[in-house]
Amino acid sequence: MRFALRLLFVFALLALAILVRPFGSLGDGTVESTQNSSPLFIGRANAAWQFDQHALSEVGLSFVTTGESDGQEPSIELEVEPSSDLEFLRLGNTAEIQTDGCIHTRGAFLIGSNESRIAVVSPAICFLKDEGWVVLDWADPTRVRRQLFTLAPVVQESNTSAGSFRLLADISLSGLSAAGLGLDALDLPVIGRLEVNSELTQDGPVEALPYRKRPSASKTLAGPIGPDVIVGDILGGHRWARVGDITAFSYGSLSCNVGDDLLDWFANTNKHPVISQNMYRLKNDQFEQIGMAWVKHGFEAGLDTFCSGPGGCTRNQTPDRLGVGCSDVYGRFLNGFQSNMGPRSDVNPVSGFFPYPFSAPPFTSAVDRRLQVRDADLDPAQNANALYFVEIQYIMPDDSAAGNQNNNASYEDVLVVESAPDTYSLLLSGTAEQEKPALLAWQDTDPTVELDFVDIFGDGRFILGSKVTDLGNGTWRYEYALQNLNSDRGAQSFSVPIAPATPLSGVSFHDVDSHSGSIYDSTDWDISTPGSALVWSTDDFTINPNANALRWGSLYNFRFDASACPTTGDVSIGLFKSGSPVAVSVQTNIPEPSPILLSSFPPDGAIDGRQPSDPSGLNLDGWSFVDLTFDALPACTPLTTTDFAVTVVGTADPAPSVSSVTPIGGSTVRVALNKSIPLRAWTILTHISSGARVRLGYLPGDVDASLMTNASDITKLVNSLNGIQGPYPIWRTDIDRNGVADAQDITRLIDLLKGHGVYDNYYRVTIPPLP
Repeated sequence: MRFALRLLFVFALLALAILVRPFGSLGDGTVESTQNSSPLFIGRANAAWQFDQHALSEVGLSFVTTGESDGQEPSIELEVEPSSDLEFLRLGNTAEIQTDGCIHTRGAFLIGSNESRIAVVSPAICFLKDEGWVVLDWADPTRVRRQLFTLAPVVQESNTSAGSFRLLADISLSGLSAAGLGLDALDLPVIGRLEVNSELTQDGPVEALPYRKRPSASKTLAGPIGPDVIVGDILGGHRWARVGDITAFSYGSLSCNVGDDLLDWFANTNKHPVISQNMYRLKNDQFEQIGMAWVKHGFEAGLDTFCSGPGGCTRNQTPDRLGVGCSDVYGRFLNGFQSNMGPRSDVNPVSGFFPYPFSAPPFTSAVDRRLQVRDADLDPAQNANALYFVEIQYIMPDDSAAGNQNNNASYEDVLVVESAPDTYSLLLSGTAEQEKPALLAWQDTDPTVELDFVDIFGDGRFILGSKVTDLGNGTWRYEYALQNLNSDRGAQSFSVPIAPATPLSGVSFHDVDSHSGSIYDSTDWDISTPGSALVWSTDDFTINPNANALRWGSLYNFRFDASACPTTGDVSIGLFKSGSPVAVSVQTNIPEPSPILLSSFPPDGAIDGRQPSDPSGLNLDGWSFVDLTFDALPACTPLTTTDFAVTVVGTADPAPSVSSVTPIGGSTVRVALNKSIPLRAWTILTHISSGARVRLGYLPGDVDASLMTNASDITKLVNSLNGIQGPYPIWRTDIDRNGVADAQDITRLIDLLKGHGVYDNYYRVTIPPLP
């Protein structure tokens, strides 16, 4: 009775009999390979292409090949690769194609005119559930599979007893090929015929291809406590419609209970799963989310065994519970049925709670609520060498209550197929990466990416990915991708420490927009540089509860170029909703911070009281170098003359400049000036990135550093030499610069104050206060 009601419910939802989900099916007409027979594959085969010369010439085209022809109509036979992955299910004496798959061939020919041609290189003869039989350009190095031809089967037959498969199909140019050749895509004639004759064999493809293949149902139960749902597989996608520059998709999902207790799956209550779908792109080392859908609400558990361990599918008493070791399937159409898709804003990803029935603005177009992706994010002309990924995630109350919510997302590669200008389909490729959120695809593709899992106490999980690229010109590119897996509090800010005055460029932000009447704002985050940090942020929760916070099931990007090499340090994630902590720190790649100045010689504020010249008149001004000791010297960007600036206060004379910076041991460098510091002035040496300063004065005869020379300096010098006070530093007592403070310096000081000999009169000379 329950099963019959379920079929009736599905029929009412989709109004299409082909979408009724019988036991053992994928919900979209695909039969599960649960029968006792093994799947069958393409074995030895040939693919013969014969073109109609008259039909080609009618549209101004011709056929060119280096292969053999029968001398009548242009033809070519291409070798079939043993890697072909078209999969069949044995059904008595016939066989039925199971999933999207291709017959891969080797060879090439040209179709075109004197003005333009298309090269057909190692084409793939593919069966796609959404498109039927097509021919794809599989050799395209950009991984974007262009649809070259459409095929209209005349004969499609299989014989499992004879182990054979035959396809005879009429060939027409695809809309994309027609556009490339300057033809009207609305009136394309049949230009030839393709015939494929093949063995059917139980031997699968001999090598892995960048294409969809079903993972084996071999997951062993790990035995965690409580119910535990995972996405065991992602099933064939469907392209619904294109409105404006947005195309809507949906993908099927196969879920598994890998726990040790039943999963609640009650229709028409808030005790069933909600299912999110997301799309991502990896392009130029940037992993971005380019699409999201509303959540699909589940309605009944199945009895499938895709993820069953040795114990099989057990303890499934009713369709209201998913049993231990059991799996459930929602097909690609069901997961895109708009009436059964609710807003994400209803869902608390930590508790799994959501109100039911949900309320939402009505959908008004064929793309509303579904997985939306913009043309610009798929267009091969704008996305050369880009990789694409689809992610499906389940949220369930009892799964969350058992603490098993962090393994509920899985991703899979997808390929872009362009069948006509601005018409794109997304083909599943490879296998579903079970229990892996999409951001892990970045590291799976690029091992140099660093990933960090950030669990918020009493809340959910973020995942931070980071990558640093040396641009080779003294700058580095810093790329961060932050995914909110299941945090209800969300993120309001992201902060990276930056040394002051560090040159920055290319500072930017990327997010994925809400749609279809969602209550959430989509305004980009602000970018600021307060103090020693680069900060991205949106409005506080108290100001705008619907601000563009990084909410669950979303991924935002933060990036910039900096002339500072990478090191390890803490970035900060500020949380959106109130609670404790207010922010969390994550240790990852950051630009190398400015070194901290610990001390200097001479020290900050020192005054040079020595004579300005010797009795022969040789100019001996103040200090011409400063030794600086830091907490640590930069690891990969040594300090240079450009890291320092020199200014003077108290004179109109030009300031010295830094002529060299030389390490002299430990964390100390000697900063040499191109000339000595000037008289009667303060010279200020600034470490630009940190702002630390060393201020050096020069006033001959100022023994006590009072900023004025007078008779008291003689008394202070005598007392210092006699040990009565001080001792003062040698640069204030060695007046004659002979390296020793002694009685001769008293005479020289008197000469300076009176202006005897070659010296100016320094009596009551001053310099400004310490700047």
